[in-house]
Amino acid sequence: MKLWVFSSKNIKNIQLGHKARKWAVAPNERARVESQKTTKSEMMTINSRGMLYCKQTKAFHVPFYTESMPVPGSIESEIWPEPWILPFQIRPLTPYWSKRLPLEKARELLHDTFQYRDLLPGMSFAFTCEEISDSDWLRIRGYFDVVGEEPPMTEEVEPNPIVRRLLRDLV
Repeated sequence: MKLWVFSSKNIKNIQLGHKARKWAVAPNERARVESQKTTKSEMMTINSRGMLYCKQTKAFHVPFYTESMPVPGSIESEIWPEPWILPFQIRPLTPYWSKRLPLEKARELLHDTFQYRDLLPGMSFAFTCEEISDSDWLRIRGYFDVVGEEPPMTEEVEPNPIVRRLLRDLV
């Protein structure tokens, strides 16, 4: 399964997004970067699994499911102090303050497939997804004390060859 990871510069932005049950990403002045974010966002489906990474705390927070897909060209200016792009609805699985999953602990906990080995504290994530095992997702849920039913996974969209080549070139 894919785990979508999004970064935030501070815990306040996570709190605001959690309260609104919405997330979005910061715009970029470079048109190519904006275009890449939009292209990558098209691969995220409803009921995708995700987590937020806070640069301030250097930890993951708030595992969630997506309840909508990002809307290309749309701007969210009501939730955060600055406008963000590609907003989408989330269903947080925990309160934003409940628990933090520090980066080092994530490396231990998600040993099956976790690839953020060289994660730098200042990195930004915008529609970054990581292939993880089902058991890694269960460990995330367990770490955050998530209980209850999971919504069914929406079939993942396979990008067309042109999009696949663009994504490969990003790496």
